[in-house]
Amino acid sequence: MGAYGKIPGEDKAIIHHVFERKSKFSRKMAGTTIDKQIVAANVDIVFIAMSLNEDFNIRRLERYLRNCTHTNEPGCFVQEKIQARELETKRLQSYFKIKKELDFIEKKTIKHTKLAEKRKKKKLAKKKKKNR
Repeated sequence: MGAYGKIPGEDKAIIHHVFERKSKFSRKMAGTTIDKQIVAANVDIVFIAMSLNEDFNIRRLERYLRNCTHTNEPGCFVQEKIQARELETKRLQSYFKIKKELDFIEKKTIKHTKLAEKRKKKKLAKKKKKNR
């Protein structure tokens, strides 16, 4: 993750210290890519607020919420319920198993989609070349 800053009227800036990254908050990038986009680093608590106007996007919200691993995030609702014995640990373990399987299926689906797109482009290029 990088940062850029400029002080108006100044040509030079001095970096006095770079902090080691202890945590990060990232989200899944939009589209079919499986890459992550780092939103912030060295954060303890994240509040997500979204407008409910025409710019509201449920997929964007899902990409943000996907980051909670329910393991060591402070204030995680799921962990609080487990500590209060309102949620069985067995259910969380089941969730982790299902999530792992779904992540595998998603990666596999994306891989097949990319291969299909590549074949389609190749076929179109071949057809275009043949029609010349």
